[in-house]
Formats: sequence, C-alpha cells, structure tokens
Amino acid sequence: MKTKLIKQGVLLAVLLLAATGAHAWQFEIDNTQNDLVFEVWFNTQGDTVQLDGYGLDFGFDATEMAWSGDYTNTAPAPLFADLLGPASANGTGSISNFNAASFGAGPTFGPDTRLLLGTLGFDLLNPDTSLQDGAPDVWFDLASQNLIVTLDVNGAGLAEYSAAAGNFQFALGPDLDIGNPVPVPAAVWLFGSGLLGLIGLRRRKR
Repeated sequence: MKTKLIKQGVLLAVLLLAATGAHAWQFEIDNTQNDLVFEVWFNTQGDTVQLDGYGLDFGFDATEMAWSGDYTNTAPAPLFADLLGPASANGTGSISNFNAASFGAGPTFGPDTRLLLGTLGFDLLNPDTSLQDGAPDVWFDLASQNLIVTLDVNGAGLAEYSAAAGNFQFALGPDLDIGNPVPVPAAVWLFGSGLLGLIGLRRRKR
C-alpha cells in the first residue's frame, strides 16, 4: 500500500510538472532501451546551469525488482563521482547516495543540454509473471531528507534545491513500467466477437 501511494504521488507530481509547461532545469529518470537499466539524466532545458554537485535518492518497486548494487556514475568533470561514497541500498525498495561533487566550481552547461549522469540496473524477481501496472517502477525518493543538488541557475548564485524544500525539479520518462503487458481476458474477446456478431445480424435483417 505504501509503495502504491508513493507511486501515485510521483505520478501526480509529473502530471503537474507537465501541465505547467515548465522549461526549467530538471533531473530525469528514463529507460530509452525499455530494459532493466534505468538512466539518470540532467537536463538544463531553457537555463544556463552550473552543476556543483548532487546527491540523489531513488525508490523502486521491490515487489517486482531487486537491486544488487549495479550502477554507473558518469559525473561530468571536474565533478568527482561517488566523492561522498558509493550508492547503496537503504532498506527495501530504496537506493541512496548517488552523488558527485567537486572541490571547486562545477561545470557550466548552456540551454538545451541533456547529460547522462549514470544508470541503475535491476533484476526482475519473477520475469514470467511480472506485469505492467501502469505506474513507474523507479522514481526519485521525494521523502528523502538527503536528496539535495547544488546549482547556479542563470548566474543567480549557488543555491541548494532539495526534496525537503519542495524545489527539486524532476521528470520521469514514459517507459518506466517494466514487465509483461497485462493480457486481455478471454471473456473480453468473447464479448467483443459476440457484439460484432449481433451487429452483423442486425444489418442483415435490415
């Protein structure tokens, strides 16, 4: 139930972000290969951003997937990946401390830049029975007090953006629901074919 509520909250946040038509920077989770390797991106969108560091926490559907520590962190120089230690499991269905930081100023990126920060690899618990349920299987853990990024947006000066402060900007890709498509029940097919038969019969009577 808890996992379902979190996923619903994440979906609502994504829908609200899309509805505003915002073109500001954002961190993203995507799955462009439609597999069990989820990508973590940073997208400047319409902003010029100095990326000084990030510490990201994630949630995932532990009823469908397991995480054994498989990840990559490809932080752009001069940021140091895993400077604060490696990412690790933080209880069931949670990954914490995906991080990078620098000893000086971080790199600056212009508008419309999309950077791959790394990947998270998972295993399906039951590949034969895992079904798509219409909700993402990986998301940013917005309940985490440690989800914090440090940015300078459009020369306004360095500032922290966090889940706790409610100003962390993010988006989730469309292919984060892993598993087999939910099969259409046989009864639905029988009903559909019977309905078509009745329509044909009615036309013949006319």
